[in-house]
Amino acid sequence: MKREDSVRKRIKNSYILKRLLFLVPVILGVSFITFGLMYISPNDPAEMMLLAQGTPIEPEILQKMQQRMGLDKPFLEQYITWIFNAVRGDFGSSYVSGEPVRDMILRNIPATLKLTFYSCLMTIVFSLPLGILSAVKQNKFTDYIIRFCTFVGVSVPGFFLSLLLMYEFSIRLKLLPVRGDSTLKGLLLPTVTLAMAMTCKYIRQIRAAILEELGKGYVKGARARGVKERIILYKNVLKNSMLTIVTLMAMSIGYLLGGTAVVERIFSIQGLGNMAMDAITARDYPVVEGFVAWMALIFVLINLLADLLYRVLNPKIRLQASESED
Repeated sequence: MKREDSVRKRIKNSYILKRLLFLVPVILGVSFITFGLMYISPNDPAEMMLLAQGTPIEPEILQKMQQRMGLDKPFLEQYITWIFNAVRGDFGSSYVSGEPVRDMILRNIPATLKLTFYSCLMTIVFSLPLGILSAVKQNKFTDYIIRFCTFVGVSVPGFFLSLLLMYEFSIRLKLLPVRGDSTLKGLLLPTVTLAMAMTCKYIRQIRAAILEELGKGYVKGARARGVKERIILYKNVLKNSMLTIVTLMAMSIGYLLGGTAVVERIFSIQGLGNMAMDAITARDYPVVEGFVAWMALIFVLINLLADLLYRVLNPKIRLQASESED
């Protein structure tokens, strides 16, 4: 028994190490493409820096600024320098404000984290029971109503829904603030806006996963043995459907942490999405590069956590991994 536990632990550690090593080429690839696109941009970063400082653009001043920013060096040398600085947490400074990009990201993360947490929580609370109910009541009136509502919810654009909620609950009823903030009351409308589309999508996916499991042989066998429908549903079917739910949640968390730009913009929430939109508008390249690197890191880490959850939820995945390692 101890030997088996030791082997499983070794396999798990090896798997995690491989996935962490996989981070390196992904981050390098994304950062290289982003840095290359910023490099070939027609706007001169040194000129933009001088304009932000209100300094007259003269050839000598522009040349000195380019040398100070390292823009006179070859592309690969600039990229390698940026990578080594980024590994230490230095993504450069904003061309507009002069503030370090790292400080800007850290300052805007809390609002996005709260918005992500509340949106995912609301999505799970509503999508899981409604998805199960829709599957259990397949082709009945309840199923038709839920499916119709999800179709409408998925079809409504996020910006339109946010404006509609803002008009109804903030302007007309005056129950919630127009401008979003870090409080629960201030995040309610943006949370509902983000959770609406995700909930409708999740309901359809959960319904499909539950129906697929209900049609399998082990369910028919359990019913033939007289096992109660509720036990079959919650003990077997729902457990086997968790892989679909974990996959959807991993994708949504990565998307939300990357920044929900439109919603943050409409509700004036100082999050990562709003920061990225300001940087793109102002052509603030260091902020854009830091934001893209953050997004790439988040997506890969979330996918790694999802894969580890797969191995916990489905013993077959663990068995296949063990056999492949042996």
